[in-house]
Order: sequence, then C-alpha cells, then structure tokens
Amino acid sequence: LWMPFSSTATCPQLTAGLLTAAGIVPFVALSKPFQTFLDTNKLISNSGVRELLGRPSLNYRELQVTYGSVILSFVGAPHWGLALSQPSAGLAANA
Repeated sequence: LWMPFSSTATCPQLTAGLLTAAGIVPFVALSKPFQTFLDTNKLISNSGVRELLGRPSLNYRELQVTYGSVILSFVGAPHWGLALSQPSAGLAANA
C-alpha cells in the first residue's frame, strides 16, 4: 500500500515546512505584483463567487485581508491555549 504522506508523519519539521509553503501560496497569488499575471478580479467575476456570497464589490484585496485574518486567528490560537492552560499568579494571589 503506497501512502504519499507516510514519510511526513515521522518528520514533523517536514510536515510543518510543507504546510507553511502551502499557506504562503494564497498570499502570493493575491498580491499586487502577481495580479499582472493573473487577473483575480476576472476569475472572481466569471466563477460566480460574487453572486454566491452576495458581495458585488468583492476583489482580490478583500480576499487577501480575509485570508490573512483567518491565518492570524490560527496563529493566535496556540498562544491563547498555552496562556489559558497555565495557572495565573495574579489570580492565585487574590484567592
């Protein structure tokens, strides 16, 4: 049985690197310099995404900001998870 991701399961650094590289693709594809090669606004118009979402003014900038905010929330989640898992010294002193 051939499993293409079996080698990445034993190497977390490789998995993290691949996921990081895959996460950068939307930032690059939606960047201003890349818009000279790929007209995202035309792709959005022709695909019907604007009508589906009910957003006639949807453009690549809004998509990039939305994607960035989603990624930022994923980056912040481990921080808050670690912060909430530790007992707070300030709360223990007041108890």
